[in-house]
Amino acid sequence: MTFGAKCFRGEAVGYEELFDALNLQIWTADESGALTFVNEFTAGYFGKSREQLIGEGWQNVLHSADLTLAVERWTAAIRTGEPYHVDFRLLRAADRTHRWHHASARLIVSDGAKLWLGSNIDVDAEKRSDEIMQAWREQLASRGDSSR
Repeated sequence: MTFGAKCFRGEAVGYEELFDALNLQIWTADESGALTFVNEFTAGYFGKSREQLIGEGWQNVLHSADLTLAVERWTAAIRTGEPYHVDFRLLRAADRTHRWHHASARLIVSDGAKLWLGSNIDVDAEKRSDEIMQAWREQLASRGDSSR
């Protein structure tokens, strides 16, 4: 049996300890899509225990306006096995603000075991910059239209 398969089955020390060493939001989910693990950084970011985020608990830190899209995309990924990608806002515990994140996950299959490996990357600065640039373009365009 491979090291990866042993990790999937909890028989080897490995991935959880490795993921806890990273200052990134890392998570895993089972075949059904229920979260089975979040690393220490993720739990700390949300100010929650790992247990509070496992299963469907992650939905409690998601902005309510983004919940439907996130769940629809996640459900489609689970159904098809295709990679998961979505942008949504997550509640940061440190300042109680919702910040934009890009979530992605891939299904990993090893020796018949299936596990989703995912991450959330904070893209708030990029999103806000894009919004400012779009507003600036619209303002310039409207000035050009009014001079005609």
